[in-house]
Amino acid sequence: MVDRVLIVTDDRTDADALSYILGTARDGPFDIECVTQLSAGLDRLRTGGIDAIIVDLSLPDSTGIATFDRLFAIAPHTPIMTLSEMDDPTLALETIRLGAQGCLLNGNFDSNILPQTLRNVIQRKRVEEALYKETSRAEIALNSIDDAVICTDISGNVDYLNISAEKMTGWPREEARGHPDRRGAPDRSCRDTQNRAKSDRVGVVGGQTEAIECGYDPDPTGRGRSRNQRLRRADS
Repeated sequence: MVDRVLIVTDDRTDADALSYILGTARDGPFDIECVTQLSAGLDRLRTGGIDAIIVDLSLPDSTGIATFDRLFAIAPHTPIMTLSEMDDPTLALETIRLGAQGCLLNGNFDSNILPQTLRNVIQRKRVEEALYKETSRAEIALNSIDDAVICTDISGNVDYLNISAEKMTGWPREEARGHPDRRGAPDRSCRDTQNRAKSDRVGVVGGQTEAIECGYDPDPTGRGRSRNQRLRRADS
């Protein structure tokens, strides 16, 4: 598979050097397209088919962080590497903080390192996108089931609850994230707003898989009162 790289710079020397290095690389080859203005680069990105972008932060029609911001806004899932002057590392570091995948110094390109670095950047971005899609699908599936699911990290701190778990525990996901799994607390772990006995199965990912069974006795105030609570490891 040949990856297509869009180079956005009005420096002919840099454009020629990058095109030669990437076009003849053993870690490639790469198909190279060059434009000299940001506006032309944005137009090209709208048509799709670009796998990576190398952009000069000093262009005739745009300079500085605004150049990166406009590219990132239209192509947030395409890895971007910036070109900047040797005497201005602050600007390059700021673009990395905002989402750039790396920075190159104008006129200073290593023919061995650059192709490998760009290939790694492209592959890493693809893995991130695939993981994001899988995570999104999993979250949709988890939110569509009646079973409550709580995910914890290796320290036992909560990093995810599905909708059923939020309803069962009364613990909003954002409030729970980063805190220890505290389903043992009677006022938070079980809640029955319809004054009837209820049993919920809870799967814990990252710690262990368990089931929680909660029983309730109606009381005159109209609120459920926890009668008993038992945690046990589930066999399935």
